Amino acid sequence: GDIVEAAEAKLAAISEQIRDLAQLLRRLRRLMRVCEHGDSGDCVALHLDTVGLDTVGFDTAEGAVR
Repeated sequence: GDIVEAAEAKLAAISEQIRDLAQLLRRLRRLMRVCEHGDSGDCVALHLDTVGLDTVGFDTAEGAVR
């Protein structure tokens, strides 16, 4: 009943968070590679792109994953 529905909803929410964190991980790894091996202009451009990290579940104001 209600417990099963609540558990399923929680599992769905956690699955979404996992997808968001995997996307964030890929973006941060790409940022690291560009900054380590690319020119500084590419690194700055990619860094500016990561300002929107809050759209993938990263709260930049608090510095924590939601």
